Amino acid sequence: MDMDVKITHRNFITKAYCKTDDFPFHVISLPFLESNISSKLCYLVFYGQVLRYQRLCTLRKDFENRTQKLAAQLISRGYNPLNLKKQFSKVIGNYRQEFNRFEIPRDLGAWFTNILSTDTEETVPKTID
Repeated sequence: MDMDVKITHRNFITKAYCKTDDFPFHVISLPFLESNISSKLCYLVFYGQVLRYQRLCTLRKDFENRTQKLAAQLISRGYNPLNLKKQFSKVIGNYRQEFNRFEIPRDLGAWFTNILSTDTEETVPKTID
């Protein structure tokens, strides 16, 4: 994970950048629930990544896009969306002051549900020709 930096109208705009997104093949990362790692630790990876995205992204939409992509990947691996929602709400509750720069909605669960239901071009899987 790295940071993409652009200067727009004399302001720095940052967002999370993962070089594996540009690879023409699928890269396996993040824990699987079926591994020998505790499922609690698996869900804490999501917690940590959400906090990381918040710190790397200037714009709320970039944070939401990255969070949606991660959640979709984890759900496709069998992660429970309700447990991800709990971790999402928990990390925001624990770091509320940092998240407030996004003007976060009052209902965190509904925000997470909205993030999950939003289709972005970044979540469309790449095809290999």
